[in-house]
Amino acid sequence: MYFVGIDGLAIALLLACLCLRLWGMGPMHTDDAAWALHAHQPASDPIGDWARSQGRVWAFPIGNMMLRALFWEGTPLESILKLGSFVIFFVSFYGVVSAYWGRRTAGFAACLFLGLLALRWEGSALTAYPLLVWPSATLCAFAILAGRRYYLSASRAALASSALFLFAALFNNEGVVLLFCLLFVFSVVGNLAVEKSIANFKVSDFTHGRSRNLVLVSIVVPALYALLAVGWMVAHPSKYNGHSLAPFDAANITTTLLNFSLSGSVLYDLIIPYKVLYADTLTGAGTAIVYDIYLYVNELAAYPGTILVGIMTAYAAFITLRRMPGQGVTVWRFIPLILIGGMITFLPILPVAMTQKYQTWCLEYGINSYVMTILSHFGVSMMLAGILMPFVHLRRLGIVIALLLAIILGAFAAVGSRMNDAVAADMRPEAGRWRILALALKTIDATGQTSPVIFAPRFGSGSWFTVVPPDYWTAYVKAKYKRPVQIYTKPSEIAASSENIASLDYQLLDNERRFVFSIAHITGDTGNRHIDSISVTIERMDPSVLANYVLSYRDQDGMLVQKRLVDVPALSDPRIRLTSNINARLNTVRVTKGSILADSTIPQKSN
Repeated sequence: MYFVGIDGLAIALLLACLCLRLWGMGPMHTDDAAWALHAHQPASDPIGDWARSQGRVWAFPIGNMMLRALFWEGTPLESILKLGSFVIFFVSFYGVVSAYWGRRTAGFAACLFLGLLALRWEGSALTAYPLLVWPSATLCAFAILAGRRYYLSASRAALASSALFLFAALFNNEGVVLLFCLLFVFSVVGNLAVEKSIANFKVSDFTHGRSRNLVLVSIVVPALYALLAVGWMVAHPSKYNGHSLAPFDAANITTTLLNFSLSGSVLYDLIIPYKVLYADTLTGAGTAIVYDIYLYVNELAAYPGTILVGIMTAYAAFITLRRMPGQGVTVWRFIPLILIGGMITFLPILPVAMTQKYQTWCLEYGINSYVMTILSHFGVSMMLAGILMPFVHLRRLGIVIALLLAIILGAFAAVGSRMNDAVAADMRPEAGRWRILALALKTIDATGQTSPVIFAPRFGSGSWFTVVPPDYWTAYVKAKYKRPVQIYTKPSEIAASSENIASLDYQLLDNERRFVFSIAHITGDTGNRHIDSISVTIERMDPSVLANYVLSYRDQDGMLVQKRLVDVPALSDPRIRLTSNINARLNTVRVTKGSILADSTIPQKSN
C-alpha cells in the first residue's frame, strides 16, 4: 500500500485536513434537509417514495443508509459516517491503483487528487447525500482486489467474495453501475497482464482457467442485477424529470459532460471561477460571490496553514516521484492508467449529460457541478498521473521534472486550500443551522428563557443549496425534540405576536469553525415589547472569546450598555452566560469582537 513511509504520512495528513475542513458542516442540500426531518417521522416513507417514483430498486439499500446517517444529524456520528465512508473509499481506490500500477503511481495520483481538489456544494457526494456512493464504490474496489487475489492464489473464497462484492456494489446510480461493470472487466485484463504483455493477449486467455471464471463473474453478476433493476423499473415506471432525455445535440452533451466531470479540480477554476449566490437572510439582499482562484494567491502570507498544506503536498509528490524506477518503464505502461482514469472521469456523468434537466442546469443556470463530480475527480487524478509520470522517467531530466511538478502541485494545493477554506467558511453558517438549533434549545432549558416562539431570521435560506419550506423548522423541532415550539424566520411572522419570544442570532467565531450565539427573551404587552434577559452561548469554551467579545444592547432610554462576556454571569455550564432583569430595546442586541467604548453609556444619536 501507499500509506507507508514519510510520503504516506504526508498524504494521510492532507486527507485529515480535508476531513477537518468539512467536519460538522451539517446538511448541504435541500434533499438532505428534507430527509433529516423524515428520519424523525416514522410515518413518512422517503425511501419507498424514492424507489417507486424513480423506478430505482437501488434506492432501498442506499436510502436506508442515507436515512440512518441523517438521523444522527448534528452529532459527531453523522460526520463520521459521511467522511469516514469517503476516507475508506479513498484508501481502497488508491489501493487498487497500487495493486495494478504500483505504490508510487498510487501515491502520486493521491497527491494530485488532494492537491487539486476544489470544493463544490451542488449536492456533492463529499458534502451531501451521506453514504450515497462511497460504500458502493468501496465494494467495487473490494471486488476488484478479491478478483485479483483469486487470480494470483486460486482461492475459491476470494472468487466468491469478488462476486458478492460486485453484486452489492451495483446498487447505485446507473452511470456508476456502468462504470463499475467496466472497471471489473478491465481488472480481469489487468490480472492477465501480470503474466504476459497486452500485445500478446489471445481470446483463449479469457476462456480458460481463472480468467474465464472472472469473466463469468463480470457477465453473470451484472446480468442478475439487471434483471432485478429492470423488473422493478417495469413495475414502477419512473416519473422523475431527471430521466427525460434531451433532443440529441452533441454540443450540449459535450458541454454538460465536460463541466460536470472536470469542475471538481482547481485547474477548472483557472478558466471558469466558482460562483455562488448568497442572500442575506436579515436584509434580503442578494450577493454573488465569485471565488477567483487568482485572488487567493495574495492571501497566502496571512494563512500559514495553507502554505503548510502546499509544502506537504509538494514534499509527498516529490518523494513519490523521485523513487520511481528509472529503467524498464515505457510510456505504454501508462496508457491504461489514462484510459481507465478517463472512464472514471466521464462515465458516471455521461447519462446525466444526456438529460434535459441537467443540460438546462448547466447551459441556462450556470450550474457546473453534480453529485458525482467528486467521483470523477478520482479519475482526473489517474489521468494526470498517467500523462505526467512518463516525463519523470527521462534519464537525465527526470529528477528535475519531478521537482518542478512537485513545486507546481504544491503551489496549486496551497492556493486551492485557501480558496476551499473561504468557500467552507461562507457556507458553514447555513449548514450549521441544525447544530445551532440543538444548542439553542439546550440554552433555553438552562436559562429558563422558555418561549412558545423562537424567532431565528438567520435560519432563512442563505443560498439555493439548502432551501427549506417556511414551516420546516417548526416541524423539525416537533419531530426530533418533541417540542410544540413555533420557529419563524421573517419579522412579519412575529410582528403581531403577543407571546413571549426567544430571538436567536448567531455568528462564526474567528476560527470559522465554532459559533457564538445570543438569545434575547422578548416579553411585554403589544406596544410595550422589550427584552428582559439575554443569554450568550459559546460553542466549545475558549477563554480568549470571553475576553475579546462584547455583549451590547440599548436600554429604553437609548443608552448603550456594553459588557465583556467574561463579566457576564456564567451558569453551571461555563459556555452559557446570562444577563437578566434588564429592559432593553428590541433589535439592539449584538455580540461583537472588540473593545468596550471609553464611555459605555453613550446615548443613541437622533436623526
